[in-house]
Amino acid sequence: MASAEKLAPAAISFYSPELVQKLKDIYSKNGNLTDFQLFEIIHQKLGSELMEIVCLPHKLNYGACIVGAIHLLKDMNENSKE
Repeated sequence: MASAEKLAPAAISFYSPELVQKLKDIYSKNGNLTDFQLFEIIHQKLGSELMEIVCLPHKLNYGACIVGAIHLLKDMNENSKE
C-alpha cells in the first residue's frame, strides 16, 4: 500500500478531470484552512468518490488519497501563481 508521501508526485494521474475540478472548487472556497480542516472537508464532500476513483483502483490507503489531493491542490495553486 502506498503512503501519502509516495502518492503526491504521481497524484495527478490518479485523479479524474472531474474529480480534480471538484477538488479545485473546494479549495477555492476553503484554501485558507489548515491541512487538517481541508482533509475533513474533502473527506465529507468527496470521500466516496475518492475511494471509488482513486483509492481502490490504485490500492491506496484512504488517508493517502486525501493527503495526495491536498498536495495536488497546493501544487496546482503554486504553479498557477508562477
